[in-house]
Amino acid sequence: MGPVEGGVADLPKQRPRAGEAPDAELCRAQLARVLASPDFDATDRDRRFLSHVVEESLAGRADRIKAYTIALEVFGRDASFDPQTDPIVRVEAGHLRRALDRYYLSAGRADPLLIGIPKGGYAPRFEPRSLPPAETPEPPVPGPALRRGSLYSAAVLALLLAAAAGFGAGALLGRTGAPVIAAPDVPRLVVEPFETLDGGEAGAAIAASLGAELVTEVARFKDIVMVARASGAEAGAAAPPYRLGGSVAADEGQLRVQARLERQSDGAVLWAENYRAVLGKEPPFAAEARIAAEVATAVGQPYGAIYQAAAAERAVGPKRPGDAYACTLAYFTYRVTLDASSYADARACLEAAVARFPDYATAWALLGQMRLDGLRWGFAPTTPIDEALADARHALMLDPLNVRALQVKMLAMHLGGDIDGALRTGAVALAVNPNDTELMGEYGYRLALAGRWEEGCDLLRRALARNPGPLPYYETGLALCAYIAGDHAEAAARIKATPIQAIPVYHLMAAAFLAEAGDMEAAHRERDWIERRAPNLTRTLIGQVTPLIRRKEDLARFVASLRKAGLDLPGDGTP
Repeated sequence: MGPVEGGVADLPKQRPRAGEAPDAELCRAQLARVLASPDFDATDRDRRFLSHVVEESLAGRADRIKAYTIALEVFGRDASFDPQTDPIVRVEAGHLRRALDRYYLSAGRADPLLIGIPKGGYAPRFEPRSLPPAETPEPPVPGPALRRGSLYSAAVLALLLAAAAGFGAGALLGRTGAPVIAAPDVPRLVVEPFETLDGGEAGAAIAASLGAELVTEVARFKDIVMVARASGAEAGAAAPPYRLGGSVAADEGQLRVQARLERQSDGAVLWAENYRAVLGKEPPFAAEARIAAEVATAVGQPYGAIYQAAAAERAVGPKRPGDAYACTLAYFTYRVTLDASSYADARACLEAAVARFPDYATAWALLGQMRLDGLRWGFAPTTPIDEALADARHALMLDPLNVRALQVKMLAMHLGGDIDGALRTGAVALAVNPNDTELMGEYGYRLALAGRWEEGCDLLRRALARNPGPLPYYETGLALCAYIAGDHAEAAARIKATPIQAIPVYHLMAAAFLAEAGDMEAAHRERDWIERRAPNLTRTLIGQVTPLIRRKEDLARFVASLRKAGLDLPGDGTP
């Protein structure tokens, strides 16, 4: 029988008594329940992993469940597989353990049977749970996969205890004595009806439709709270800090839209732009959708108008207590420079934010991104990839459509060697918010490294064209695109204009691109920097880069360029 045969409604209802070994039928039923649940956030190969070890155990072959047999029978490795040099089974087991933890803390809280993969091995454990079916389970205290240090554990425990005692969120105290607040202070925005200047009823209809499109498109950005126009005033609440409005004119087949973002406190215009469409060539609905998407991108994206306004306000005024959105701003400030000092500040801020706001999905996602950056840029090189993936999955459990979380999940999967899974996740994220240029650039980078250079490089170019922020990280991607296309002069010019020189991989790329462009003096300076500042990098390069680049010819070409720059790489340069 396959692992997901039958429907969830057909699963056995009985619950084994504590201490009683569950029978095979119940174990298979629980496996089917887990695999069928949308809350079980695992890749296809992790699902095969789980099905394989459960079936092997139930068949009495638990003693055969070893890294070697799993690699051959689940992951398609050949007989030369060596678990000492290829960590795929160990890494995927970590992913699977965390996916099971997440499931049993959410949809599986009341399931009759717990399936786990104890650390130190790969044979599953089946643990009956003795709650009677009618009993309502207590709110779960976070298990190991959700603990992110004592601050987070104390904050969640305080929330649970205070909720049981009937206190409001404003009265909660964590271990440090700081209050745990219900929601972070993210920017709030109201979209006002657009004024109709020309066009009569047709113009008024376009204005109304454009306003509705704008609400939909801006709401895709999860760190902006859309506020209904009348609700705040009716409730006596403070007006949202930002107002988006403008005017529409439609006459003689021309559509003209003027959009502006204002600060409510003083009426200051923070951003304004004009948009046009020829209605004979572009249907009105298509024009409205295009313009709404462009306005949403300009206003809501990282480094967009609201980000710029919020960053400026916090720079000149006192920081508000519990301002978790300031940590989001700190993260994007760090991404401009990618230096160790701003990394440490932003990471510490995000760790405090998830302690204070344990339901703030974006902070969890960005903390996962910081873990990945610490690993790949050398700021925190011992961070396991599966910790970042766990942060991303936790953020998605809190907010399934959080694009930052999907972006981190994509990057973690790619760095872990699951290129196909990463690209599937990136495609989903782009469908959720096609206006998010930060995501667009990262997804483009992943596509390019997977060998889909034309598609990936096009996304990178579109991302940079639509984003006003300084994004040197994506400039390195376009330098790489030019290198692969054979335009070595452009590759060299782009890499020299990229100010992220604290990261060793930048110098590797610069050495290769400058050597191919014929600037050997500059290439040798990059070589000398690497030999002086990162002497171990070239010895481990092939092993680090091979899982990230799908086409072997791309890696071999890059290695040949590094040798041309004078770098001494071991072996023959092939993966």
